[in-house]
Amino acid sequence: MDYRLAQGVIPDGTLDPGVLALAALSGRILVSRDVNSMPGHFVRFVQSGNISPGLILIPSNRSIGYLIDAFLTVWLNWSAEEMQNQSRWLP
Repeated sequence: MDYRLAQGVIPDGTLDPGVLALAALSGRILVSRDVNSMPGHFVRFVQSGNISPGLILIPSNRSIGYLIDAFLTVWLNWSAEEMQNQSRWLP
């Protein structure tokens, strides 16, 4: 598992479609707490013919401990092929 923070990679103020494009260009699954607008942008991104490594949505009320366990579960159970062009909620 290789996790990279957006800081220093994605310029501040980048709109959701741009964030999705940057993640796709770098071949990275995007992990987002933006559960309100990001799902819709993701659907439009994929429906426009773009290929995305995927999107994982995280509710903002999850604790750090929960996130660590959940990411380990994701890493062990979801393949890159299964995630392509898929939006999933963190279990």
